[in-house]
Amino acid sequence: MRSLVVILWCFSFGLVSGCVSNATFKGGAIEQQSQAPLILNEQPEPLTIVVIGGTAGIGLEVVKLALGRGHSVTAVSRNTDKLKLVQRNLRKQDGNILNVQDMQRLLPGHDVIISSVGLAAGKRNVTLFSRGSSNIIKVMRETGQNRFIAVSAIGAGDSQGHGGFLFDTLLQPLILGDDIDDKSRMEALISEANIDYTIVRPAILTNQPAQQKYRILQQLQGIETGSISRQDVAHFIVSIAEQNAYTKQVVTLSN
Repeated sequence: MRSLVVILWCFSFGLVSGCVSNATFKGGAIEQQSQAPLILNEQPEPLTIVVIGGTAGIGLEVVKLALGRGHSVTAVSRNTDKLKLVQRNLRKQDGNILNVQDMQRLLPGHDVIISSVGLAAGKRNVTLFSRGSSNIIKVMRETGQNRFIAVSAIGAGDSQGHGGFLFDTLLQPLILGDDIDDKSRMEALISEANIDYTIVRPAILTNQPAQQKYRILQQLQGIETGSISRQDVAHFIVSIAEQNAYTKQVVTLSN
């Protein structure tokens, strides 16, 4: 119980980065199983990008970075009034990922579809991620769109048991269980779809500035992840959107 109180305190006050260590590898060979971040081109080809969940968290960081890179961005959430950004290449559109008609209205015409929706910790009977991704895939099949980047989480799918001590023993079983279970269902749905997907599993998230020194992991044997900033996750998402990299792959991001 004391450990649970400590971790809840850390999350409540945004001190996660002080409560988790860096990623570790049993035997000390983590560098052999990780890739470095992609280098952003100075003059990327402009893209039209839709970010579902684009008003907070990773989604907001993606919107800001993509706009700064010269892309045209549609930010979608159930209430875009809270998004105070005003830029020429930004469109704000209210919509619900669980409403297929909203997705049919908002997704067509974009080169890249990004889903970064999230829920408050502790929700039960979660279906947001699997149902929402099913709606996106349905629309993509109707329109012929092909590029989908979905934010999942450490602990989903075959990354279970690689989140580090605090995540594996406290966060996932006691707080995030239903959330992670549905992200596992989401990953299975996306992986079976005939599209160019990338599933992105961040480690424990922080609000630290981007360092662009994170690790990209595809094989997790012997690895316990640490943390990663939302800005660094956004850096990865924008870089693979621009370079059409890591298609049909599931990747884990950690410091």
